[in-house]
Amino acid sequence: MPGSRISTRVPYHCGRIDYLDKYVASRKLRRLKFHQRKKAMVEISLPGMNKTNIIILAISVFGLMARPAMAQSVPTAESSAKPNFPVEIADARVSKLKAYLESHGSPLASEAEHFIAEADRLGLDWKLVAAISGVESTFGKHIPQNSYNCWGWGIFTGASDGIHFASWKDGITTVSEGLKHNYVDKGASSVEQIGRIYAASPTWSTKVRFFLQRIEEYSPSGIDHLAVTI
Repeated sequence: MPGSRISTRVPYHCGRIDYLDKYVASRKLRRLKFHQRKKAMVEISLPGMNKTNIIILAISVFGLMARPAMAQSVPTAESSAKPNFPVEIADARVSKLKAYLESHGSPLASEAEHFIAEADRLGLDWKLVAAISGVESTFGKHIPQNSYNCWGWGIFTGASDGIHFASWKDGITTVSEGLKHNYVDKGASSVEQIGRIYAASPTWSTKVRFFLQRIEEYSPSGIDHLAVTI
């Protein structure tokens, strides 16, 4: 139009598009330069290595890093040599009773552990049943043939035979249970009270007391009778 000025200003939206194009181009250039620098660093630090070699190297490095942790979980020779079970201490009563019976040449010596196991099970004095065998049969050396009965159990006064057991263990168990259920549980808790029922002899309880004390005080002298084992 006459008298009007022609504007040379670029529309706003055109300048905006130009600015965005430059920004995007700049970002692409920076990203390209970054990757180029990274590639160059790899080539400098790992000359002559291809991708396969780099992967192998990475796996090796990872294995070295993981090895200390794995080594901690592997038992050493020193630790594996240590026992992982509780150390058991042998019952000194077994050694003492066995040694005492052996000193008398008793065939019951090998049953020392069973004597004590049955006494513990029934709450009896661990020496009682063995002491009675000392009074009745000199610890099993004088009994009715093949009877395994060294306690005079079921053998009435004047009789030469009576109850037979299948073995020494059977006899120990039967007599122990009989003393518990037929004597102790019925009020005869002392040796003297048991003796009044068990035997006709008035000295029976005194003799049993004698052997109880001898067993209690016995001290094995041989090294084979030491009580502690590992």
